[in-house]
Amino acid sequence: MPNIYRVLIVDDDKIIQFIHGKLLEKNNVSVERTFNNGKEVLNYIRFKETANFLILLDLNMPVMDGWTFLKEIEKSPAFSALKIIVVSSSTIDSEKVKAKKYSQVKAIFEKPINKSSIDIIIDLIKPTVS
Repeated sequence: MPNIYRVLIVDDDKIIQFIHGKLLEKNNVSVERTFNNGKEVLNYIRFKETANFLILLDLNMPVMDGWTFLKEIEKSPAFSALKIIVVSSSTIDSEKVKAKKYSQVKAIFEKPINKSSIDIIIDLIKPTVS
């Protein structure tokens, strides 16, 4: 059964983009694209017919950080199907609490992702069986 969610990685660190992409690929999860900041990914998804994306989102980036991206997508019902996984090097509890307030945020992981993170990602991108 094909995944119904397309995976995007948003992080300004090219090494993290590479590591996360390879870890996902090793677990049969293909990454559609990578982006360096929230503005790039927002421009990309804004013009897609479907918003069925699972986005691995860093919080601290130049141009448009993850917080601003989350505020922008929350404004539009067109993005309600997005699933966001915050992947941050920050371990500050207040940031985790703040991130969970966004309805599209399904999980929060510390960088880099690991096998248990990937298992959750796989569960989130599988089609639901009714």
